[in-house]
Amino acid sequence: MGKVLFLLFVAIYANSLAAVVKYRDCGSHEGKALQVSVSPCREQPCILIKDTNTTIDIIFTTSKDIKTVIVKLNGVIGGIPLPFPIPDPHACTNPTSQLKCPLKAGIKQHFHLQMPVKEEYPSLKLEAELYLMDEKENTIICVEIPLQIK
Repeated sequence: MGKVLFLLFVAIYANSLAAVVKYRDCGSHEGKALQVSVSPCREQPCILIKDTNTTIDIIFTTSKDIKTVIVKLNGVIGGIPLPFPIPDPHACTNPTSQLKCPLKAGIKQHFHLQMPVKEEYPSLKLEAELYLMDEKENTIICVEIPLQIK
């Protein structure tokens, strides 16, 4: 019985692992993304299952001090960017984002976004554009990640 539980735990744990993903810079101006991870994701495009949560983690640096960070997410479908609602776009006041503001130039930062994949989302492949913007809405970083909703 113990061996079965152990194997079940390993299978569940392996399924929940985040994958460092390939991404495209889509217009970073005041920073640079160093690493992007999506969970759960076993291969690209990452498959997001409806009625679950997904997380995106970004390690990045800024080229200047930043007071405030605003998050914007678009789903690009057929070349057209469509906004996805962010539960709390103010990353500095949202404790789940893991950002500690103000951000200092040249220091590695870790941004964490957890989002629901809603049942009403259509099943399709898309590019997700994730922007982190400063208080003047200048783009700090922008990463584009291929995703598929099932």
